[in-house]
Parts: sequence; C-alpha cells; structure tokens
Amino acid sequence: MGGLIIFSLNMNQPAVGPGQTIDYLIYVPLLAMVMILPISNIIYTQMLKKHYSKPLTAKFEAYKGAFILRDSLFEIPGILTCIIAYVLGNNFILIIIPAILLQFYSNRPVLKKISYDLRLTPEQEKEILA
Repeated sequence: MGGLIIFSLNMNQPAVGPGQTIDYLIYVPLLAMVMILPISNIIYTQMLKKHYSKPLTAKFEAYKGAFILRDSLFEIPGILTCIIAYVLGNNFILIIIPAILLQFYSNRPVLKKISYDLRLTPEQEKEILA
C-alpha cells in the first residue's frame, strides 16, 4: 500500500532537487533485504529449536512468536524502499516491494511447512487435523 502511495506522489515531482546526487541510497533496501533474509531464518530456526521436544501447544506458541518475528523483519526493506523511493523520486526501486510480497507468500504457514519446521510426529499432525 505504501508503495502505491509513493508511486502516486512521485508522479508529480521528486523530493530531491536537481543536481543533488544521492543515488547510492537505491542500494540500501537491496542490502537490507540480502542481510535480513539469512538473519531472519537463523533467528526463526533458533527460536523453534528449543521447543522440538515439548508438547504440541508449546510448539505452536513458539511457532507463532517465531513466525511473527521472522516476517516482521521483512517489513524493514519495504519501509526503506518506500522512504527512499519518495526521497529520490525514483519509482524503479519500488520493484523490491513485489519481491518482499513474494517472500511473505513463500513463508505462509501451511501444514506441511509447519510440520517440518516444528518436527511434528505423525500423531501430532493427526491431532492438528482433528
């Protein structure tokens, strides 16, 4: 949503005056995305690793917290992208937003992924489906 607002604002005029060159800011969201991807996955797995041998309810509580933390870290590159696109008046950088949305889509919680991440037994999977 922020990307669409910035796109519509930049249609009129950029926020940076002529002759100012701060084009290196385009690389900040890309760098943030590249850095956050492995960091968020490491934090996610470390948070879940402590709960592999616990009961199913404790596993799900840990999963919710780890899932929210991992996905909230991906909002950082999105926010940076919107801010920098507005400052530079460069709408091309907004192409990062669909990449972030694709990451959110690929990390969505489905039973197979939850089962793998939490190391659920077949009995626990049946309990979830019941």
